[in-house]
This record gives sequence, C-alpha cells and structure tokens, in this order.
Amino acid sequence: MSTCCSTEDILVTPFPVKDGFVHIPSGPGLGVDVDRARLDKYTIHCS
Repeated sequence: MSTCCSTEDILVTPFPVKDGFVHIPSGPGLGVDVDRARLDKYTIHCS
C-alpha cells in the first residue's frame, strides 16, 4: 500500500510507536497537530 504523504511528514509530533504498536495521542479531537506549511506541499487546487 502506498500513500501520498507520510504522517510523520505533516504532523507536528508524529504518532509514538512502541513495541510495534501505535499509541494514540490523548489530545482533543484527533489528538494531533497538523503542520499546515508542510501540508501545503500536498494540497491540490482544482478550479
């Protein structure tokens, strides 16, 4: 499976992985902060 971007590339703090398991952040909402500047390089504008 391939993706257009890696979560490590667009998240301020990547998901912590320990012993092969992803530990879900406990913050509000999805628990992650997206780096908008990094996300912009993956944005496609359609008219």
